[in-house]
Amino acid sequence: MADREELLTIDIVALSDFLGELEGDTGTGAALLAAYMNDFKQRNPAGTLILDAGDAFQGSLLSTAFRGRPVIELMNAIGYDAMTVGNHEWDWGVEELLEVMKPARFPLLGANICLSSGERAPWAAPYHLIERSGLRIGIVGFTTIETLQVTLKSKLKGYTICEARDIADEIFREVKNKGADIIVVLGHLPIYCSPITPDYYGELVELVREFHPYIDAAIGGHHLSPCRLNIEGVPLVQTAPKGTMLGHIRLVYDKSVNQVIQCESELIDLSSNPKGLEPDKIIDGLVRDYQTQLSGRYSEVIARTAEHWPVAYERQMAIGSCITNVMREKTGADLAFFNAYGIVAGIGPGPVRMEHVYNVLPYEGNRILVGRMRGEQIYRVIEQSLTLQKGLLQLSGLKVVYESDSTGGKTIHTIYDSRHRELKSDGWYTVAVNEFLGDGGDGYDVLAHIRWESVRADIRELLAADFRGKGSLEPGLDHPYIDRSQSWM
Repeated sequence: MADREELLTIDIVALSDFLGELEGDTGTGAALLAAYMNDFKQRNPAGTLILDAGDAFQGSLLSTAFRGRPVIELMNAIGYDAMTVGNHEWDWGVEELLEVMKPARFPLLGANICLSSGERAPWAAPYHLIERSGLRIGIVGFTTIETLQVTLKSKLKGYTICEARDIADEIFREVKNKGADIIVVLGHLPIYCSPITPDYYGELVELVREFHPYIDAAIGGHHLSPCRLNIEGVPLVQTAPKGTMLGHIRLVYDKSVNQVIQCESELIDLSSNPKGLEPDKIIDGLVRDYQTQLSGRYSEVIARTAEHWPVAYERQMAIGSCITNVMREKTGADLAFFNAYGIVAGIGPGPVRMEHVYNVLPYEGNRILVGRMRGEQIYRVIEQSLTLQKGLLQLSGLKVVYESDSTGGKTIHTIYDSRHRELKSDGWYTVAVNEFLGDGGDGYDVLAHIRWESVRADIRELLAADFRGKGSLEPGLDHPYIDRSQSWM
């Protein structure tokens, strides 16, 4: 057994998909998040790492209105050690991202972000070497290849994302050769869990399975479902979004054998504040200062609702019906589509303000496009939607009747238009979509090949006008998806 002085403890504290959730309306808030991170640093000041796995800025009005500056100030105040580029870091374009990152006192990582010419992007470091408790730790950052599907093509112009596995061996060897005692993968790489079996899959799982001899710990992100697992002795964690959860990995390193001899991991649900910590007063003051600067611009009450309108990506949402109905009414289209993951927050109960509308729809790509589609193209879009790979496509103007099987698969039985006429495969229909979908976002390649015209209208402003006109909101649901084997979705 090693002497106690030969054993060193490293605490890795991480989160992903913070989405700019500073206020805690739908999460826990930056002040409580800071309290928990600082608690780890106080208990192990020489051996704690604070890491972010990407998608930190976009997702709330408070962060978006100030172009991520409050989040950078939060990270600097806590003392973050590194951050990986997530897909939403591309939303404002590279030039603005680099402007956002100028005050950051930590590096931005992305080993597999490349120029179109094939060279590595100069502004994203492949890894970061840092010392903790006398150990040299290599933090290697990777970005999901799904970025190519979920980002506006105009924002990615001149860049591409390589498969992490294609370059990982070279990167890991380089980090080892530079003296790293421990290697941590900080990945905006998803971990998925099969709905049929207890198996895990996804980019991070595949990376660790192939390169586990190099890796001591791995942080996942991009997929919003939390999970904790161990692959070949390597602990992996992926947190829930919006700062509601922290991932914690503890490594025990034995200097006598120069390797990690013990690891454990946990997911800490901050929504219940399990340690009863007081929110950090400095961070609370920072958030309040930004709220004061924003007050008045978006605080107007435009409507009221007595009920909560939740976000549920696997079904048609009440807010999704409102959005797509407004799109169809504004354009006169036969039907409208909106991507489920473009809806970030619900509303109610209580007064509905402009800030709530922007929190519902915080991302870029919310201009409305209109085009003509054949019925068979619409069928293909709906088939893809029913896989639920990117949530259920929110729609208006259609009734989709399908059947589910025992494996979770779904087969379309019939699609009806708004007049309850069966959709004709060779018929032509006018369709309204948001700019993100019209760009082929979420892998809807069919939509990428339609000739779209912009109506130069922002869905957020149209939705706000609709709410303002109604005054009192009822979460009516159109139930456009009907499962013949069960009930409506």
